[in-house]
Amino acid sequence: MDRLYLTVKEAGHYFLEATNSTGCPVWGDIHVAIGNNALVADLLLPSESFLGDSLVIFELSNMVLDSLVWDYDTTAFEVVEPSEEYRDLTYMLSLKSLKTGIYNIKLLAYSGGCISPAVKQVEIIIGEPKDPDDNWGHVEPLITTVSPYPNPSRGIFTVDIALREASDVKLALFAVASGICVDQRTATGNDAYKLNYNLQTLSTGVYVLIVTAGNERKQIKLVIE
Repeated sequence: MDRLYLTVKEAGHYFLEATNSTGCPVWGDIHVAIGNNALVADLLLPSESFLGDSLVIFELSNMVLDSLVWDYDTTAFEVVEPSEEYRDLTYMLSLKSLKTGIYNIKLLAYSGGCISPAVKQVEIIIGEPKDPDDNWGHVEPLITTVSPYPNPSRGIFTVDIALREASDVKLALFAVASGICVDQRTATGNDAYKLNYNLQTLSTGVYVLIVTAGNERKQIKLVIE
């Protein structure tokens, strides 16, 4: 099989079309990023959380990562094991806060031999005490699962949502790079939804899907390739 080697000098989205010996065309595409700043690590977490509550942190780097490392004060936080449906989501970290104060949460992102750090702060404060008669402070969440697939995708994907009870839901998709909402929709009257997306015109990159039902919301990272 013959091989053709090409060199590009500028970052961009490139398309290549070739014709074989029988005259049939074939084509492919590749997104090229050049330079030490091609990988930009990023994370999403609230600026404030209550003592004893779980703090959910999302990795939102601009590329699909080979690996990542979280760094935080282990005297101030302990890892909370995720529920079964989130166990394989390596881009999400759940921590329980153990003491008040202002703390740094650091991410080290690795992709294609590049390393990029990101640091954000969270303040842990004392909140309202939980009602001891309220099932020992435990309330079943209204949003039980949000499952997008495939992820990564090329803009065509499905989101399955399961709720504890029938409720209206709102979905908003944000581009991480710009913070712009690129898609909004609602669904009503059910305790489970299957929503199909066809967003092939979106640029490659990282997006956050925010699902809201009642007073709850969940955030899921999506990658468009």
